[in-house]
Amino acid sequence: MYARGGAATLIFAETAAAACTCSLPHEQAAIDARVLQSELMVGALSCGHQSEYNAFVQKFQGELMAHGNGLRHYFTRTYGPSGETKMNQFVTRLANTASTRAMTAGKPAYCAQSAALFSKVLAASPTTLHTIAHNLPFAGDSRIRPCSVQASDEQPE
Repeated sequence: MYARGGAATLIFAETAAAACTCSLPHEQAAIDARVLQSELMVGALSCGHQSEYNAFVQKFQGELMAHGNGLRHYFTRTYGPSGETKMNQFVTRLANTASTRAMTAGKPAYCAQSAALFSKVLAASPTTLHTIAHNLPFAGDSRIRPCSVQASDEQPE
């Protein structure tokens, strides 16, 4: 009986944590950056922009590492021991969403958009990566809301 209660408590705790999925500011910056990175990765693979993607990774290496830590923090805070698995599922979903967008737009249109996005990102300074990512039309692909837009009775952990 105790083991069942323990398992139920664990499931309840994970469910309760997931219910408060709002992101803190540094986590939202990481989430937005991951959405952008996934979009650029799909553009690189779908449109032959591998050299542009490699330039992006080199230029923003420090920011991408910091945002990776922020993303890990969000998923660990929200899902506890399941955080790594949930983060991997999230990254896969972002890539699938970007791939669907590429197929829906058609290759010529999508690749033109991808080239323009690479140009914009590569012309930016590393400190503006989050601003660029946050203002893109597909930034909402994450489906994770910042805590500041949560209802007043919902509090971040």
